[in-house]
Amino acid sequence: MLGASLAAWFTLAALSWRSAQGLPDFLCSVTPAPWLTPGWFASACLGWLLMIVAMMAPMTLPAIAHIQVSVFAQRRVRTILIFLAGFAAIWLIPGLVISALAKSLGSLTTRSYGPAALALLVAAIWQCSPLRQGFLNRCHTHPPLAAFGLRADVDALRLGLAHGLWCIGTCWAWMLLTAMLPVWHLLVMPVIAVLAYCERLDAPRRPAWQIRGLRAASQLLQREIAHARRHRSLRHVRPGAERPVREGVLS
Repeated sequence: MLGASLAAWFTLAALSWRSAQGLPDFLCSVTPAPWLTPGWFASACLGWLLMIVAMMAPMTLPAIAHIQVSVFAQRRVRTILIFLAGFAAIWLIPGLVISALAKSLGSLTTRSYGPAALALLVAAIWQCSPLRQGFLNRCHTHPPLAAFGLRADVDALRLGLAHGLWCIGTCWAWMLLTAMLPVWHLLVMPVIAVLAYCERLDAPRRPAWQIRGLRAASQLLQREIAHARRHRSLRHVRPGAERPVREGVLS
């Protein structure tokens, strides 16, 4: 999944190099196809699938780990593919809605940052809201999966749809912001992806108004820095050097 996410980011970067808008035309509903036509729907779906793989693939790792330890080895690949299909399919619904909204506003306000500023305000409020914490808590739930037959496939699909739904509940405001930006999408998207991944590291908490997203990530970073410093100090200790002995303790 990390490899797929990295490949999607490289694809976005390569396509943005060819586009003066900062992203290819089929992303964020800025499509050359006529409005609300089959060509527009196809290009918008393709763009959102690419964005989902780039930004959301790392956040499916806990659910995939749950599948790895819950199903038989011969069914793992099949179950993971069904889960990912459900996760991506449920994301296409808000993706098309956001694309249509960005397309309609973009036709009224060309290269205006007004809609993006409003979307940023909405995203900032939603980021701290207790309802969003409830969605985040649900992202940590992993129900048991059936072992055999059609029931196992249905459980995998339901797991993908459920995780996609809770992910939509947590990330819809930030995705709306990326769609409303007239330029600089490719610079904002990685920041949002890192923030969304870091807040998934936090344990479930009681819903309340609070700033969230960096607690567990900062603790993990501090722990790794302390470990690196301790390892570096031990490397400077000469082999066979006498260790300090506490008073009253025999060496």
